[in-house]
Amino acid sequence: MSSNPTRLFSITRICIQIARVFNVVFGVGMVPVFFALRAGVLERMPNAVLIADPSPERKLFAASTIVVALFIGSILLAPLLKRLLAIVDSARTGDPFVPENGQRLRHIGWLLLAIYVVWSVALSVALGRDIKLPPISFLGIVTVLMIFVIARIFETGSAMRAELKDTV
Repeated sequence: MSSNPTRLFSITRICIQIARVFNVVFGVGMVPVFFALRAGVLERMPNAVLIADPSPERKLFAASTIVVALFIGSILLAPLLKRLLAIVDSARTGDPFVPENGQRLRHIGWLLLAIYVVWSVALSVALGRDIKLPPISFLGIVTVLMIFVIARIFETGSAMRAELKDTV
């Protein structure tokens, strides 16, 4: 089985760039959606099944909360995608095991954690639940922990490589 890592990195790079453009369009698009909600567009929409109190004020609050959370998530996703693109670029040029990639992965872990927290809290608030225990994604927690572990592996590996390079 033959594989072409350069082609894979090129395709991955294109996908990340498309995601970055989509993220900007999506984030900017949340601004008029928010103001449309505030202008009364929501009154013509059917009641949401998940909201305990389907009053117009509650629906507006819930929808506005979700839109704000999506906007914040878009803002947090922008630097995450930028760092991911930098990691792919360093791997594409030959050496992914550089100290910067460990730092980039750690930042990605913190950004993912922030996105999960924002979304969990927003969902709890929007659905009218008590915020004492927002819905927590087990997969999200495992993903964040895995990113932190991989970041540490990258940092340790690049430090060992630098030490070996200095000894030889």
